[in-house]
Amino acid sequence: ALAMLAYSKMMQGKLDEAEVLQKKVTAMKSGYPFLKSQIAQVAFQRKDYAKAVEIATKGYDEFKSDPRVAAGYCTELIFAYEELKGDQTDKLEKWQSTRTKLAPQVAWFWGDYARHRLFNMNDYAGAITYGEKALTLMDYGVGRYTLAAAYYAKWADLEAKSPGSKDAVDSLRRAEELSALDVRMLNLFISRPAMLATGLALSRRYGEMQNKK
Repeated sequence: ALAMLAYSKMMQGKLDEAEVLQKKVTAMKSGYPFLKSQIAQVAFQRKDYAKAVEIATKGYDEFKSDPRVAAGYCTELIFAYEELKGDQTDKLEKWQSTRTKLAPQVAWFWGDYARHRLFNMNDYAGAITYGEKALTLMDYGVGRYTLAAAYYAKWADLEAKSPGSKDAVDSLRRAEELSALDVRMLNLFISRPAMLATGLALSRRYGEMQNKK
C-alpha cells in the first residue's frame, strides 16, 4: 500500500513526499519488485539521469529472472540513457535488444526499437525490420508513423543512388500507405545532423506534393 501511495505522489509531482514513502518501503524490505523502478522514475523527474541509470540497473540485476519485471527496468534504463549526455548509442542498443528478448509479444517494444534504430543509429533497414514486426503484433498509430519514416528514409537513400528504381518506388509506396509525409516528420530528420540529407530530400518531395494540391 505504501509503495502505491508513493507512486501516486510521484505521479502528482510531489517528489519529496514520494521519496519519503519510498524510503519507508525500502526499510520494510518487502521485496516489492517495482520499488527501484519507482525510485528511478523520481530520479528521472529530477533530471538526475545518472542516478536513474544506477537504480534501474540494480533493479534489473535483482529481477532479471522475471521477464515482466526486468522488461520494465529496461524501459527505465532506455528513458534515462535517452537523456544522459554523451553518446549512449551502445547502451540504448543493449537495452532495446534486451527488452524485446524479454517481452517479444509487446508491439510497442518493437516499435520503439525501430525508432531507436532509425533516429539514433540512422539505420532504416533495422528500423523497417523491427517496425514491421511491431505491426504484425498490433496495428497502432505510432508504430505506423515510425515505420513510415523508415520507409521514407529508405526511399530518399535509394532515390539518390538510383532515381526511379523499383525498390525506391516500392519503398515510397509503402511509406505513403502507412502515413502521409508531414512537417513533423520532416523535422524529425532535419533536426538530426546525420539525417539532414534525408530530411532535405524529403522536404523536396513534400514541396512537390503540396504544389500538386
